[in-house]
Amino acid sequence: MHITRLIAALPAAALLACGGAEQTSPVTTPPVTTTPTIDTTPLRTLATAKGRYIGGVTGTAFTVATGNGPTLRATLAREFSMVWSGNYLKFSWLRPAANRYDFFWADSMVAFALKNNMVVRGHTLVWHDQLSTWVTSGDYTSAQADSILKDHITTVMSRYKGKVNIWDVVNEAMGDNASLRTTSYWYTKLGPTYLERAFRLANEVDPTAKLFYNDYNIEGVNAKSDAVYQMLKDLIAKGVPVHGIGFQGHFIVGQLPTQADMLANFARFAALGLTIQVTELDVRIPLPTTTASLAQQATDFERVFNVCLQTATCNAVELSNTFDAETWVLTTFPGFGSPGILTETFERKPSFVAVSKALGGKG
Repeated sequence: MHITRLIAALPAAALLACGGAEQTSPVTTPPVTTTPTIDTTPLRTLATAKGRYIGGVTGTAFTVATGNGPTLRATLAREFSMVWSGNYLKFSWLRPAANRYDFFWADSMVAFALKNNMVVRGHTLVWHDQLSTWVTSGDYTSAQADSILKDHITTVMSRYKGKVNIWDVVNEAMGDNASLRTTSYWYTKLGPTYLERAFRLANEVDPTAKLFYNDYNIEGVNAKSDAVYQMLKDLIAKGVPVHGIGFQGHFIVGQLPTQADMLANFARFAALGLTIQVTELDVRIPLPTTTASLAQQATDFERVFNVCLQTATCNAVELSNTFDAETWVLTTFPGFGSPGILTETFERKPSFVAVSKALGGKG
């Protein structure tokens, strides 16, 4: 966008000579066109000055296939101080067979983060989804299932001890009906105590790691967030080492909870002594996008960042996609897309400018 400034011409002065007036043509100064200065301060620099992390997500085979790998890596290193592991630390990626772990992608991601002075969020140790079929189709007893859980947590956390210090230990244990998800493999085998078991195991492996519970649709005060609040309150009262709560932040443009609602919700979790992080932020837009929908998306991103900045114990906001060509939204919510702050070709969107300004930049 160009800002044009017109400088008005001053009227020519009348020249008097021999009792007569000589007229001259007005002198007009040409218009001066200036280009606004784009704030080139990296988002991670701005976030650090606010005492916060800002996170992006690593790519997948799609990024490699489309040739976007180098650009993605450069963008992550420049703009983000935290890496969300995406798929790379999920059960099915790490354990393709009962007797084999595959750490290739996870090792690469962790090495990249450490090289670029980025914090890694390990996502996720225990989840009902993306489990290997050898687990879900196996006829394991409760004792055997517990052994699988213990082996997984111990092996994965031990490998990255000192390198990954933040873990989503349990992900999405609460159903949309505000009750524990009883269809979860871990619930069916171990009962509701699997949450406590997982957190205690994780703490035994790495007592210095920060252990999080992570879930969606709990950003504002509602029945599900009430249930999660009570669940964590009860676990903490029992001495279970839960250190943080992750609010995933998957939103539809223009349909976020109010800022006051989110602030009140964050405050009650903070009062439990929990560190707060927004862990998978995206704001999906009905396609095709419009100028108005992109402007609203920018307002929505700004709201979430403001809530985190106004909550003393909120120390990070992560995005669920680093650029819009690679996002779970396209396949999960047909007709929606463009959920992030960078376009499919890594160009800055109005939402990028809004985040920069929220963090104290000039946009």
